[in-house]
Amino acid sequence: ATVQNEAQRFVMEVESRFNITSVALDVTVQAVNPARLALSTPGDTTVFSTVFQRRFASTITAPNLYQTIDSIPAIHMREPNRVTYRAVAQTDSGQFFSDPFLAQIGNPPDVAAVRRATEGEGQLFNNNTIDFYPDGERVVIAADVYNWSNQPVQKAIVYFYENSISNGIAPNQSPYLIANQIRIIDTVSVALPANGVARAKIPVPSWMNLLETYRIGIRVLADTTGQRYESTYFNNLSNQRAVQYNLFRVRTNSDSITIDDNVRLTYEANSFSQNGFVRVSKIVNPPKINQPDNNFVQMVTQSNPIERLAYRIERVDSSLTLTKPLTVRMIMSANPPQAVRQNTYAYFFSEPVERWFKVVSQTRLDSLTVQFEASRFGAYSLMSSLDSERPIISLGIEGQAYRIGSSASRRPRVTIVVQDQNGVYIDENLITIIRNNDSSEALKSKLTIPRNTPNANVVGMTFDDEFEPGENSLQFVFHDANLNAVRSEKMLFNVSADFDLVAHGAYPNPFNEKTFIAYQIVNPIQEADAFELKIYTVSGRLIATCREPGPRALGVFPTGSQVADGVGQLRGNGDHALIWTGKDDGGNEVANGVYYGKLRITSRGRALEKIIKIVRLR
Repeated sequence: ATVQNEAQRFVMEVESRFNITSVALDVTVQAVNPARLALSTPGDTTVFSTVFQRRFASTITAPNLYQTIDSIPAIHMREPNRVTYRAVAQTDSGQFFSDPFLAQIGNPPDVAAVRRATEGEGQLFNNNTIDFYPDGERVVIAADVYNWSNQPVQKAIVYFYENSISNGIAPNQSPYLIANQIRIIDTVSVALPANGVARAKIPVPSWMNLLETYRIGIRVLADTTGQRYESTYFNNLSNQRAVQYNLFRVRTNSDSITIDDNVRLTYEANSFSQNGFVRVSKIVNPPKINQPDNNFVQMVTQSNPIERLAYRIERVDSSLTLTKPLTVRMIMSANPPQAVRQNTYAYFFSEPVERWFKVVSQTRLDSLTVQFEASRFGAYSLMSSLDSERPIISLGIEGQAYRIGSSASRRPRVTIVVQDQNGVYIDENLITIIRNNDSSEALKSKLTIPRNTPNANVVGMTFDDEFEPGENSLQFVFHDANLNAVRSEKMLFNVSADFDLVAHGAYPNPFNEKTFIAYQIVNPIQEADAFELKIYTVSGRLIATCREPGPRALGVFPTGSQVADGVGQLRGNGDHALIWTGKDDGGNEVANGVYYGKLRITSRGRALEKIIKIVRLR
C-alpha cells in the first residue's frame, strides 16, 4: 500500500531454483515539478522529476519472504507523487529482476484534452469536438474536455491554441507545442465532474474571418491552487484540428455581412422569422450533372481557372425561415472572355434533382458583379450559358397520347412530360396552368410534381381535375433550368355527360395480314360492365367474336397479347386497340372482301354500339 505521509517499506516474495544470496528493491519516487508545467512538451517525462532513488537491502522474514530494511521517507509519500519499484534477486547463477511496478500516491485528479481510449487500444489525441458553435447570442470556439479520474475538479483551465501544435499521428504518440510558434487564442475555466466531461467555450476573436480555416487545439490543466497536481500529464494536450469559421448570427433587424472577397450578403429588417444562426460554407468543385450548356464562372479570388466554386447558405435552427429574400452579391473574375461574362448569371443548386437552376430575380451592378435575391437556403454559384432552346412538352390524356378533339371522362388524368437537355425547372412558382381560360394559383394543387427524380432532364407530371361536360381546354407553361419558357399545345377535348363509345376505325384498311381496330371508351363513373366485338360478312354471317369478360377468338386479341386467351383491359376508360389477323373463330383465313365490325359496350344496363367497315385485300 502507498499511504500518504507515512514511511513506506516493501515485502517481496521470491522463488528460485538457484541459491539466493541477496534480495534488494530498486525504488524511484517522482514528483511534479511546477516550473515544468509551462514547457511546450507537457508530458510525464518532462513534468515529473525524480526526488528519491535508492536500492533498498532486505532481510528474510519467512521462507521466500523478504522485507526491506530501509523505507521511503514520509516526506516523499504525498499526492500526487509516483513510486516505481522492482525486486532484484542475486543468485549463484546471476542477477534477476521482477517487472517494474508503478504506484500512485493518493487520489489526484486527471483532466484530459481527449477522450480516454478503449481498454486494449492505443491512445489517440484527436478531439473532434473542437469547432465553431452557436451559443446564445454569439458564436464561440468550443471543445469538450474530460476528467479521467474519479475525483471532481472544481477548476480546470483550458487553453485554446491556433496553429501551435505538432500532432501525434500514431497511437500513443503525444502531440507537443511548437516552440516559438505558440499562439494562444484565449483561456477559460470549467468544472469537471468525476469521470465526466464538460464543454469549454471562448468567444471568436475579432481577427478571425468568415470562411477561413484555422488549426485549433486545446490544452487542459487542473488548477494547481493548494498544490493539487495531476496524476499524469501525457493527456493534457490534443492534436490541432482544421475547422472552418462558417457561422454567423442573424437578427430580425437589417444587416450586411461580408462572407469573403467573392460574396457579400445583405438583408432587410424582418427577413428572418426570428433571431438565429446561419452557416455558410465554400464548396470547391461542386457537382454539375447533365447540363452541357452550363459552365461555372471563375470568381474574383480564384487563381485556378479549372476549379469550380459555390457557396452554401443554410440555417442552423430548423425553426428559422426566410420571410423575405436575401440580397447576395457575387463578384466574378475579369479573366473569362467578355462573351462568357456577359452571359453569366446566378444559379442555385436543387439537391433533390441535382441540377443548377437560374435565379429568377437578379441584376448586374457592373461588368463583374451579379446581384440576386436568394429566396431559399441552399447552394449558389455563378454560371455562364448560351442556352436559348425551349423545353419540349408531350401531352397525354386517359393513358393515351393527346389528339385534338379527344373524348374524356369528367375526371381524366392528363399526363405531361417535359424534356430539356439542361434540366427542367421544377418549381411551382414557374409553372402556369390555364384551364378553360382560368389561370388561378389554385389549379397548381391539381398538378402532381415529382420532388425527387433520377433524371431532371425528363420530368413527368400528372394533372387531375373534374371537368364539366362539353368542350374543355387545358394548357401549361414550363421553364428549363436556364429560364427558357415554353407554352404547351392547347389541349381541346370533349367531356361526355355519360359514358360513350368512340370508334376510331381500322388501320390499315384495306389490310393484308392484320389490321388494328381502335376505339375509345369514355365512362365518367367506372369501367364498362362488358365489351364485345363481332365481325360479320356482308351477308350478315358472324365469323369472329372477342369479348371481355369471356373467351376470345383465335384471330382477334388485344394489342400486346399474342395468345388467344391473353388478358387485356378492353373495357376500361381510354383508348384501346385489337388486332384482327383475318381469321374466323375456327382459325380459318377469310376471303377477300368487305366485312363489318360491331363494337358494343354495356354499363349499368345501358348499351352503346358502333359499326366500322373493314376491307380485306390480298
